[in-house]
Amino acid sequence: MPSTEAMDLTDEEIREFARVYPPGPAARALLHRAGFPGEHVPSPIGVTGLDFWYAVADAVSAGRVPDGRRRLLEAAVRDFPHNTVFRAVPRGPSPVRRVLVVGAAPHGTERLRADRELRAVQQAAARAITVDHCPAAAVTDLGRVLDEPPDILHLVCHGDGEHLVFEDTYGDPHRVPAADVARLLAAYAPDADARLRGLVLASCDSGTVAGLFTEVAEVVVAHRGPLDDETAVLYAAELYDLLQRVPALDRAARIAAEHVAVRLGDVYGRQLAANLVVLGPRGGEGRR
Repeated sequence: MPSTEAMDLTDEEIREFARVYPPGPAARALLHRAGFPGEHVPSPIGVTGLDFWYAVADAVSAGRVPDGRRRLLEAAVRDFPHNTVFRAVPRGPSPVRRVLVVGAAPHGTERLRADRELRAVQQAAARAITVDHCPAAAVTDLGRVLDEPPDILHLVCHGDGEHLVFEDTYGDPHRVPAADVARLLAAYAPDADARLRGLVLASCDSGTVAGLFTEVAEVVVAHRGPLDDETAVLYAAELYDLLQRVPALDRAARIAAEHVAVRLGDVYGRQLAANLVVLGPRGGEGRR
């Protein structure tokens, strides 16, 4: 049995994983939720539970998954919230390293300043966060999460409380039920190696549909009612600046809203703070 001196997972944690998640479907599902690359998942054939989880521990120690120990423990504690071994180690959030901004402003709709929102994200993120972007997006462009899986998907589009509006082949509006968008992201998840750490829905009335996305993202940030375009740009800048100092998306989202309210000092800033919706890892909502 390999030495555990250099491993991130302790002997006690490895034994508990072997006890609770013997080699097989449950263990593989846990590794998937923790973002463990499929090619590094050990074979469950002909090995004991301890052999399997020591192989996982070796991969974690080798850096196959950033913050692998924390992510494994957080995934396990969601299944077994009262397990004292899984809960014993403090597990703070890791820094956000990659964001995908997907924007859509089809012909015949009120213009969105998605380009300005992207620029605000890029400037606030500086060099600490890689920002990818997909403008004039069709709904299937969400498949970009498969290319370089982001920590956060930031979606800039119109919404009406039931649909999200993308672009069709001709640049015209394509109104897609939010439930279908959530199912599409869920279909991508197995090949993207993990749930999204965060989903930011920068669209009007997105608070109504935010709950549909809690299975595909650990934290969902949305808004009730209308979302002023200029205010949304300022909010994006504040959010991604804060994420370099407050890596927990739920906390950063709330603080950013307060910053915007104080900076603007007008009805739009106050509305943004009052109408912010933040759904956390277990679907609980946080407000001001």
